[in-house]
Amino acid sequence: MNVDNNYKIAQLIAKKISNCINKKDQEELNEWINASESNQVYYNKIIDTSNRKERNNFVNTLDIEKYLARVKSKLETTKSKKINLNILYRVAAVIATGLFIYSLAKYVSNDFNRLKKEYTANIIQIGSSKATLVLHNGKAIDLENIKNKHISEQDGTLINNNSGEIKYIPKKNKKNKKIYNLAIIPRGGEFKITLTDGTKVWINSASSLRYPVHFFGNKRIVYLEGEAFFEVSEDTKHPFIVKTHNNLEIEVLGTSFNVKSYREENSITTLNSGKVKVRMNKKEVYLTPDMQAIYNATGSITTRKVNASRYSAWKDGLFVFDDVTLNEIGKVLSRWYDIEFFFTSEEVKNLHFSGDLERYEKPEVIFNMLEKVSNVKFKIYEKSVLIENN
Repeated sequence: MNVDNNYKIAQLIAKKISNCINKKDQEELNEWINASESNQVYYNKIIDTSNRKERNNFVNTLDIEKYLARVKSKLETTKSKKINLNILYRVAAVIATGLFIYSLAKYVSNDFNRLKKEYTANIIQIGSSKATLVLHNGKAIDLENIKNKHISEQDGTLINNNSGEIKYIPKKNKKNKKIYNLAIIPRGGEFKITLTDGTKVWINSASSLRYPVHFFGNKRIVYLEGEAFFEVSEDTKHPFIVKTHNNLEIEVLGTSFNVKSYREENSITTLNSGKVKVRMNKKEVYLTPDMQAIYNATGSITTRKVNASRYSAWKDGLFVFDDVTLNEIGKVLSRWYDIEFFFTSEEVKNLHFSGDLERYEKPEVIFNMLEKVSNVKFKIYEKSVLIENN
């Protein structure tokens, strides 16, 4: 909402509060109220009875009789003999009422600014541990809010749910039947899973992992969309394979690595320890520690030397950016804070940044830090953020 429109709406609400709103203004106010959820929140809070005492105290400070007497006096000194004094008094009353509406509208406008900050702060939340677990029978469980800390699969496997992590307890007399679970992590979430073979998986925002409750056969295969860090339990006889949404395969025996494979982005595998094989159709590359494989939309796989720990720092509470564009930073922050970024120009979108930022900071803190090292400005509109040249 721009400043002029903001004040216009404040005037309408002031008229509503003072019971002098006409039909046309009421229709305009109703149209604004119904335009968005945030407008309804602002309006309801401003007219709420809990705010009435403070508003009435302000109104009582307005000496309307003083306004009226001053205007009457000026009119009387300049009146024409042909003008009826009663008409002048009515004009004076209208002007005084206008002053009242003007003053009250200024007060309401200040309320707007305060409520907008409060509402925005409540809308944009820092990411946290949250996930939905879909069992083999299709039952979906909200792991953040479920009271029962122990979940049972249909084969009797016990799943412990505790403090942002689920852990599968291996079943000794398991049936030779594959039962799959699906972990869905929403935007603004993260979660940790310990599989029945002891492999630990940290899953990032806007990601999902499908995996068998128990592994059978010669291979341990899981399916990833999004980003996850794997700490694979060593088993030389049963290689661990991660398959991504674009059919990329990462095969390991016992190692730790990060896979980032969001749709419409390059798939990136970064090895922290051990050895992995990255495969796409007939193309294969082998990675050693601190190596990275990038699979792009053209179907090619390239490798490069990196500091692997910086690509998995997200699971340890850090955003790490090494000479990346503001557009790429926006993609990371949008998934974590569940917000959308918009840029006023390609120039702003392609600005490059480097730095380490705390993952659990409020978004405003992140934005302020980026503003200090650049010539950009972040403007927050509910769950949207506009980035422009300062």
